[in-house]
Amino acid sequence: MLSSRNLLLKTSIKKRKQSRKTVSKNANLIPKKPKIESRNQEAVLATPPQFSGEDEEHELIGAEGEDGNFSLKGSARSHSHGVQPLGNLYFSASSINSRNTGLGNLQTLTDELVLEILGLLSGPHLGVLSTVSKSFYVFCNHEPLWRNLVLESCENGFLYNGSWKSTFVSSVHKNSPKIVSCAIKVRDFYSDYLFQSWLCANLEMKPEWLERDNIVRKRGISVEEFVLNFEEPNKPVFWAVQMKLEDYFRYSDQVREERPLYLFDPKFVEKVPKLGLDYEVPEYFKEDLFSVLGNERPDYRWIIIGPAGSGSSFHIDPNSTSAWNAVIRGEVIFVPNGWWHLVINLEDSVAITQNFVSRRNLLNVLDFLKRPNASTLVSGTRDRVNLHDKFKNAIMLSLPGTLDELITKAEEKKREQKKLSFWESVTDSKVGAFKFSF
Repeated sequence: MLSSRNLLLKTSIKKRKQSRKTVSKNANLIPKKPKIESRNQEAVLATPPQFSGEDEEHELIGAEGEDGNFSLKGSARSHSHGVQPLGNLYFSASSINSRNTGLGNLQTLTDELVLEILGLLSGPHLGVLSTVSKSFYVFCNHEPLWRNLVLESCENGFLYNGSWKSTFVSSVHKNSPKIVSCAIKVRDFYSDYLFQSWLCANLEMKPEWLERDNIVRKRGISVEEFVLNFEEPNKPVFWAVQMKLEDYFRYSDQVREERPLYLFDPKFVEKVPKLGLDYEVPEYFKEDLFSVLGNERPDYRWIIIGPAGSGSSFHIDPNSTSAWNAVIRGEVIFVPNGWWHLVINLEDSVAITQNFVSRRNLLNVLDFLKRPNASTLVSGTRDRVNLHDKFKNAIMLSLPGTLDELITKAEEKKREQKKLSFWESVTDSKVGAFKFSF
């Protein structure tokens, strides 16, 4: 994990009448690239604020962190609006953070909360607000805000136009007057949250990270072997597989944003029934006990589409279920219930994933569904509070005796296990303290 202590984005300011050159003592300096003027002009809804005529360039200094040196991709450009990590403020000659001065009384709010509030505004209001100050200019041009506006307003489809803001303007306000402007860099704007997505998108993926492979790969194993060696011990496993789906989006060919759109559609079979016939559930996952609920079962299958660089942050799959994920070209992976995992797509990706409940994790799922805060934890269904009772009753009706059998086996297994010493019992005391942001 990178922190402000091992990351320094150095600002070199060129003034009209004075030039100042700063030399770093760090040997791991990544060469500064020549400034590239953007050829793609962005349509905006209002005139941007008038900023300083001083020009800025940024250079990223690699530092020795816990995981060693890091470097940027060869194609990496500086942040489109000049945002720097908060730690750089401590190395700045000025103590001013234009993020705070431009927000006024709102500066006490976190960046996430500011963006949450801005997400309630319409496109024209965002455009007007972006003219108020440097800070609002940066926040109001945050691409995910405009992406949400496009997806909410363009129900009949849209033609991606280089950026989500330009797409919104061209799709929704075709007849509105457009004031054209290039992205403006703001000096002395420090924000870890806004900088982080740029950093994650531009860090070089080290070959040794990709070469590390600690998940077993199998071919032609029986269902019994899968249950014995992987599902019951709750261990992941890969299979080689070939599947085919056609069509993709024009968006993935043009995308340049730091957080590419990663689509999850839980209703793809209902919308296009033919897609449900284009793949078959692997034999290892045929047993899916949530099926006893019929149409009342929670969402469980998705088609997932995303361009290179898209992905998901660390998470555990919903409702304590296990899952399988099949990339259209490549492999299938079994994700046991309770395993933290994330996704980074190294290339354009189309995948099918399904969450399921088998006899091996039925008791875990029932325990999860009856938690006191189930109304906030359970997902994929409107009836979160009553899902436990509905599911349990349906299992008892459809598979009589199954629950009693599984409970008896679980109790026998507990008795067979060695009693933990005091120190062994506290080795997992930090579970739940994990936090990750992507």
